[in-house]
Amino acid sequence: MFQLAERLLADLRYSARRLRRAPGFVIVSTLLIAVSLPSSTVDAGFDRELLVRFAFDSALADYDGPATAALQRRLLEETTQLPGVQAAAITGTPIMQGIGLVMTLTPPGGPPEIDSAWNTSANNVTEGYFATMGIELTSGTLVDDDEQVSADGPTPIVVNAAFARRFFAGMDPVGRVLDTGREFKTPRYRIVGVVEDANYRSLREANPPIFYANPLTFREQQFPGTFSLLVRTTTPDAIIEPVRALVRSIDEALPVLEAVTMSAEVDRSLWRERLAAMLASAFAIIGVATAAIGLYAILAHYVASRRKEIGLRIALGAMVGDVLRLVARRVTRIVLVGLILGISIHLALSRWLESLLYEISALDPITVAITALALLMMSLAAALVPALHATSVDPAKTLRED
Repeated sequence: MFQLAERLLADLRYSARRLRRAPGFVIVSTLLIAVSLPSSTVDAGFDRELLVRFAFDSALADYDGPATAALQRRLLEETTQLPGVQAAAITGTPIMQGIGLVMTLTPPGGPPEIDSAWNTSANNVTEGYFATMGIELTSGTLVDDDEQVSADGPTPIVVNAAFARRFFAGMDPVGRVLDTGREFKTPRYRIVGVVEDANYRSLREANPPIFYANPLTFREQQFPGTFSLLVRTTTPDAIIEPVRALVRSIDEALPVLEAVTMSAEVDRSLWRERLAAMLASAFAIIGVATAAIGLYAILAHYVASRRKEIGLRIALGAMVGDVLRLVARRVTRIVLVGLILGISIHLALSRWLESLLYEISALDPITVAITALALLMMSLAAALVPALHATSVDPAKTLRED
């Protein structure tokens, strides 16, 4: 008798541990899977449909700064003449790859506090970048590809709305001048326009302040040789080979390092979330499977230990439903305890979990409800065999036993 009680207590502890972890794993897995699924409804700030990116490094073909600028102009001119191409542009830093340029800018008089220096992201883009990406100009003008920048004047730049909000607090930034570093010495940049916000490094990043300079207007033309050609077209997959052929016709020594649609680029930027979702799903499956096995073992042991009682109940007129309710009460207690403990652990870790999620709350009620329902159904499935076995007890044979 003592050994039987000890075994039952061990089974209860074993199953409780598994049921305590299972809800948390299932909730986390469901949330991460929802985050990692490609979603065309998430607003990235630009129109990624029908957009293709081609990556180049002109240094591989021994281009210097001025030659790279001439190459970019020719690529833009001839790409826009290809069938199906609606717009094309050059960008120095590819977006949605977790990387980007960061600079410190200072207005005349310096920032209000030295600890709040104007750190901002930056990108070198041609005039057609915004039309190609589907980013609208909200005020001012864009920097023309053919504009001649004076040797002693500030370089014209375009900033995004986040830049204007953060550094000018609602004031019109157009016409303002800035310098690099923490001290204002000479006006190096002049804001000529403001555009809408758009994601830069990844889909889950909050829109950072960004300023855009046009590489074709650089006075020294000594910018890096790596750049991307963005093409908006009605046939994204079909345009890849014609652009490759165009590049070969311009210079066979210039390789196309990468050709990818921006939809795929956006989805690829969520690789961390997908990896986390896969790991969480694996743990969730193991946790649920172990909990189901433990629950089945407990109920099977419970039915076996109360075989005489069940037989007596049936002999006294208990119906099948009465026996099933007897087993169901046992299941309900275990499942409720497991759900309460598991959801409590999930709530305790919700603040950390928020860092892994994008546009989904760690306390999403739909996810929690789905998890509870799924675990309840799993528990009922695990209890089905022992419960049916309990209803098949032969009362006459049971009562004749010791």
